[in-house]
Amino acid sequence: MTNNIEIMEGFHHPGQITKTVKEIAKEFQLQEKLDSVNIKHPPLDHPIDMNYLFPEERRLELEIVDSLDNLEGRIRHELMHVVDQLDADFGYKRKREPGPGTAQLRRYKYLWNVYIDSRLQRAGKPAYATKEAREEELGECWPELSEETRLALFEHLWILQPLAQKQLLQLSNNIFKFSKD
Repeated sequence: MTNNIEIMEGFHHPGQITKTVKEIAKEFQLQEKLDSVNIKHPPLDHPIDMNYLFPEERRLELEIVDSLDNLEGRIRHELMHVVDQLDADFGYKRKREPGPGTAQLRRYKYLWNVYIDSRLQRAGKPAYATKEAREEELGECWPELSEETRLALFEHLWILQPLAQKQLLQLSNNIFKFSKD
């Protein structure tokens, strides 16, 4: 896979982006699970990094913002989503994800992002967002909670591991109900 990384024309930093994807994919041993990676620009109306995995085709599409700002952390984060999606213990199934535009989908994505960034930071690696930035986001997902409750909840979420997709879904539906199935 590391030899089959293609980047769309028009990037200002194609060499650095491709090199970073290649190095991190190798570190995460994704070359054994993917045959190709296509790097594209994100939509202009939604300029954030995203990943779209097609496991049956062993193909990954990455939408990467054309910036060197925290490039390693952003790519590590996106490729950790892929690692989770391919991990049998995580048990990812796309059809389980909450419907688009729902509060549960926003909370599910937030919880998964916290799970990824906390693991990266514990490993001493760059992450997409800092612990403090992720903590601030909690209020966007659960504005009804007091600040004290949000802070205690966040500290618990930051150290919670290992998690599976079912548990992230459970937490996104009811943040105070959790089981280690």
